Amino acid sequence: AGTTDDGSFYLSFGLGSSDSLFLFWGLIVVDELAWKSGDAPSGYSFGRFPDGTGPACTLIPTRYGKNREMIKSSLLINEIVATPAGGGMDWIELYNSGEDPMYLEDYSIVDDNPLHEPVNLPDVILGPGEFFVILATSIDSGDGSFFMPYGLNPSDSVTIYKGADIMDVLDWDDGDAPEGYSFGRLPDGASNCQTLIPTPGEPNQGV
Repeated sequence: AGTTDDGSFYLSFGLGSSDSLFLFWGLIVVDELAWKSGDAPSGYSFGRFPDGTGPACTLIPTRYGKNREMIKSSLLINEIVATPAGGGMDWIELYNSGEDPMYLEDYSIVDDNPLHEPVNLPDVILGPGEFFVILATSIDSGDGSFFMPYGLNPSDSVTIYKGADIMDVLDWDDGDAPEGYSFGRLPDGASNCQTLIPTPGEPNQGV
């Protein structure tokens, strides 16, 4: 632990995707916050809402500000392929988990590379229970398929925005989406994610 040049206090350890923090008064534990993998995915935070009194939940990051509850979205990142077999293209599958049509042009999507700008989604109406596949490639396929102009990495994340608000995040680590496999939600739209058999535009299938 110590203090940076600007006076900020820091701890000499990082936090894991599944971890816990304890607050001590002497030798007495006065508070604890614990989370498991998936509770604080890339682009989100985890904490109490409302501040100090509410239950622990996934949040929108608000450093030095009041905690802000995550917006519940029906438009989800359902499945990704980051290392396709046979030199194919990376892709991202979106899924409408709600009961109403969604207008994709209201949203944008980007990976976790800070040099990449969010890509506006096309003028498409996605009905309830429907899928939409986005190619992730710097090469236009030439067949009219919608694509964002960069590929995915073996360890990466994808975020959907509506304006400046985060609607959904899917992140994965090395080994989650090995060559020839995908990674995503099972069943479709669920909070649990795992390695899958690639099924672009179709219901997800476990390995």
